[in-house]
Amino acid sequence: MKPFKIFNILSFVVATILFSYIAVTPHKILAQKYDVQMSYPTEELPTELNLISWRPLKDYKGLKNINEYVYSKPNGIWLSEKGHRTLLWEGRSSISPKFKWSKNGDKLFFIGYVNENHGIIVCEIESLETHFITPPGGKLISAAWRLSPDGNKIALTGQQKVIDEKYPGGKKDEYYIYTCNYDGSNMQEIANGTVTSWSPNEDNILFSRGEERVSKSSYLGFVVKRYIWSHNLVTNENKKLVFIPGYKPIISPNGQKFYFHINGSTDLNIYDFKNDGYISLPLDFVNSDHTWSPDGKKIAFVGYETALSHSSHLAKLVNSDIWLINKDGSELTNLTNTGIGLFERAPQWIDNSTMVIVQKNYSGEYKIVVLSISQKQ
Repeated sequence: MKPFKIFNILSFVVATILFSYIAVTPHKILAQKYDVQMSYPTEELPTELNLISWRPLKDYKGLKNINEYVYSKPNGIWLSEKGHRTLLWEGRSSISPKFKWSKNGDKLFFIGYVNENHGIIVCEIESLETHFITPPGGKLISAAWRLSPDGNKIALTGQQKVIDEKYPGGKKDEYYIYTCNYDGSNMQEIANGTVTSWSPNEDNILFSRGEERVSKSSYLGFVVKRYIWSHNLVTNENKKLVFIPGYKPIISPNGQKFYFHINGSTDLNIYDFKNDGYISLPLDFVNSDHTWSPDGKKIAFVGYETALSHSSHLAKLVNSDIWLINKDGSELTNLTNTGIGLFERAPQWIDNSTMVIVQKNYSGEYKIVVLSISQKQ
């Protein structure tokens, strides 16, 4: 279940917990080798963390400047520069805009609407010029779109329904991947599938592609499983990388590995390009919001803890923490471990030793927290 859906049911969870005896089994921490300091920004942030993105600019210490960020409000997208607010774009954005920045912070990308049409908005920060990008041929834009590392190209997914009597309603969804320049020019179709990640050198794009298999147990007579592929932008060749069903592959910033997921499994899987193979890390809890550290050496993610309510015999969400793991699967660490009743999510790296998260309690109160992480001596 996605995080925003999880939090919508918290009020129900609270009532259940107050009137039930709950037995909690804590997660086993395999390693705890970090000192973690939690602090709070001096400036009160104007919205939830998943609607905020920090501009990739450095302060005088060479670290990302946490005082420059964009945020979404009902009337548009705003830029905050050390407390000074500028309206970048006036209009309706997506519930989750999925902000992305060019490498030097001069362009902002997000999902928004123009005359009820859904697409990618590109805002050039200095001139405030905007571009609106949608797939060609009247296709709908999918939530799966990615910005190239240098911020000059976009890979996007177009979706359309086609006639197929095997599917409910006689139609099925087909997906097409396109690349274009940041302003929407030079649009080219490259593959069938759903785009997920660019390589750091921008030569390859990872994507998921569905494949039908006959299944006697399926009431439809078939099932669709997604597999992970790569598309080489130099040779235009497609290659299947993992021969088990997987989705959401995200390449590390150093290009050495990518993580991916398997339907119905809580394991975290890490593929190594050098060895052309992967390892599966058996996690005994639901995990989401995975994100590579800027140097590609670690993965931060959210782990959800459940408890069995003896009154209803159903598992209820009682906590979520920020976890950390090395790129080779070692040193699984619960960074926050703040206990029942606090839900932490949406980790965003500021640099290799600092991340910003949001913390929410059962009363629905939000706090923005900065985590400073250092290796124990």
